[in-house]
Amino acid sequence: QERASILSYHLGGFPTEQLRSFTDVLLGPTPADLERMARAIKRSARIERRQVRVEDVEKNMPKRVKQSNVALRRVAIHELGHAVVALGSGFVDKVEVILNEWLAGDYGSQSAGVVHHHFKNSIEYTESFLRSQIRVALAGMAAEELVLGSRSEGAGNADGCDLDIATRIAKRMVLSLGMGRTPRFYGDETRLPSDLLLSAPLSSEVDRILQAEFENTKVFLTDKGAVLTRLSDALVEKKRLILRSEDVEM
Repeated sequence: QERASILSYHLGGFPTEQLRSFTDVLLGPTPADLERMARAIKRSARIERRQVRVEDVEKNMPKRVKQSNVALRRVAIHELGHAVVALGSGFVDKVEVILNEWLAGDYGSQSAGVVHHHFKNSIEYTESFLRSQIRVALAGMAAEELVLGSRSEGAGNADGCDLDIATRIAKRMVLSLGMGRTPRFYGDETRLPSDLLLSAPLSSEVDRILQAEFENTKVFLTDKGAVLTRLSDALVEKKRLILRSEDVEM
């Protein structure tokens, strides 16, 4: 509804109910994206010297591209890796896994799947809790490697990606929370830039945490191959699953 309302605003009040069928399938558009779409829509109508019509909206929406079954299965394995490790962490009770069968062509970075979950017991950020967050972030690529034999680009390639999340947590542990080899404080995490270039010793500390938790994640998932395969079949078919701990047991 919010997407349709933003687009409607930029189209001078075009009825939102006529926009929902187009905006609901967009994946994560920013307000700036919607404003650009509105300009293109208005341009189409202006060329013909008339008011905006539904066909102008349809013509200027990103074209939808259906993913192949092979691609869908890889995404399903990736997202279920996150889900299974989250449920096995002891900090998550329930996850929702969603698979997007359609993507928008020429629309920039998009997510073909997503896992929604909430960590409990997160008031105290213990080392155990932070390491579990790293394992969950790295679990998608670990699942791909174990089940499919190779990793895709799905864990990286953009700010906010799995690898970015894991690396930020590891940096925070080493630089601000005294959880590296030496319990030292290097700076307030709110004032440390995300792209801070680390010295070789500090970089090695961050790498040590990431590598250890990636290996721990793979060890945990090694016995979950049958579970991942079973759930991936269900996810590809249904496109949405709600999972609890008992759903990921052998």
